[in-house]
Amino acid sequence: MGSKMLAVATLAMMAGMAQAAEYEWNWTTPASPVTNNTGGTFESISARFDQSSNLFVWDVVFSNQITKGYTLAVNDGPNPKGHAGELALLYVDFSNASTRKVTAYAYNGANTNRSWTDGNGQVAGDQPGDFIQGSNTPGWYELIVQDTSDGKRRVNLTVNAGTINSHNPRYPGPGGASEWEGLAFGSQLGLWMHTYSGLTTGYFNNGRLCGWQSSGEGWFDASNFNTVLVPLPPAAWAGIGGLAIAGIVGRRRKAAMKAEQA
Repeated sequence: MGSKMLAVATLAMMAGMAQAAEYEWNWTTPASPVTNNTGGTFESISARFDQSSNLFVWDVVFSNQITKGYTLAVNDGPNPKGHAGELALLYVDFSNASTRKVTAYAYNGANTNRSWTDGNGQVAGDQPGDFIQGSNTPGWYELIVQDTSDGKRRVNLTVNAGTINSHNPRYPGPGGASEWEGLAFGSQLGLWMHTYSGLTTGYFNNGRLCGWQSSGEGWFDASNFNTVLVPLPPAAWAGIGGLAIAGIVGRRRKAAMKAEQA
């Protein structure tokens, strides 16, 4: 009985690991015609999301060096535009080389970057922004910007999206708070990314935005890109198998000892 129970538990663990998968997406121009390069010429994007650790990576290469920042919302397939109360909107600011900052708000679903000052794009007038994480909160992101000698700019963003993905939205979408996705994708990816060649920003002491004035706007808006499932390392599967074998052997040894004592 014990061996059967352990086998069931092991299968459950394996199923859980299969569900909590890691996905990656790689795009290279001119694979898609959905970009506008006014805010910087898109050359490539590499993305990863680990559903278990909530680690999110967004690595962009621009063919020129004019981009000062961008806003980004992603989801598991459809174009994020119009999906109010479901997704996070990242404000990624590298207009000042010495103070590169990232701020997260709930995306209001509108075709603007004003989620920070209007949290609900479905209601007339400006509603307070649904703030999630500020630029002065340590440890939740790393932003690296590299200009290369051949005139390109690489912007690598790594985010610990745990707090973002567990956020309770202030303005839930039509389906309620249970539809909140945050910053995540799975077997498909939709993105709403707007870039800026001109950017002036301001921040309160708590890391909230108090200014985001942009110009020279470009974009990459698209839906239903297929991603690739990242295989689980062989060592991980070996560890699961070893756990099961060790458990079975242990059960048999205990049974044998009891038989000898009898």
